[in-house]
Amino acid sequence: EFSVEPTSSIEPTGDIEISMSGTFDELTDRDIKEETAIKYGVKSVRNSEGQTIFHHYPYYRNRKLVAYVARKVDTKDFFVKGDIEGVELFGESLFKEGGSDKKPTTLTIYEGELDAMSAFQMFGIDQSASVSIRGGAGNAKNHIKQRLKFVEAFDLVKICFDNDEQGKKASKEVMQIISPNKVKLITLPEGFKDANQMLLEGKEEQFRS
Repeated sequence: EFSVEPTSSIEPTGDIEISMSGTFDELTDRDIKEETAIKYGVKSVRNSEGQTIFHHYPYYRNRKLVAYVARKVDTKDFFVKGDIEGVELFGESLFKEGGSDKKPTTLTIYEGELDAMSAFQMFGIDQSASVSIRGGAGNAKNHIKQRLKFVEAFDLVKICFDNDEQGKKASKEVMQIISPNKVKLITLPEGFKDANQMLLEGKEEQFRS
């Protein structure tokens, strides 16, 4: 039986590859299809009554699974398992040259894992590589700076953080460290906080426009 650990809980494992429990399934509370969960390696954990209680989001370093974020479905509390320092952007390994998919020429960076998955589902892989930062808006500049080589390899980089004060502030900070000739700010329509909200409300066409 799972219990929620404090959000600051980190169990360091160095470069040792760890295992992540759960099974691939649709994330029904977020309208994420099973095929999208499989693509991003996100697993669900159910209790003895068959209810989904956790979503597990994997993080890689040097192509090894070294950490994951476990988010409790009903409360949105989370804890980290493994060594989260220096990890790739969420979803980054999908779009590397030689990875599982052909590399697009546009990269879009979102604030949360669910937003990256939502965008991928609404856009499709041929349109843009959809990735997200770890640790929320406050860690955006630091994480992207660590992964700048990957980010700068794309012809166009779009920043699509949450449509709130923290997200707007982080967007401005991030745009200062990416080459100005290739970075673009994406502002969501008024009334929508993030990409997942647009997916949940059936605004796929509006999101793509």
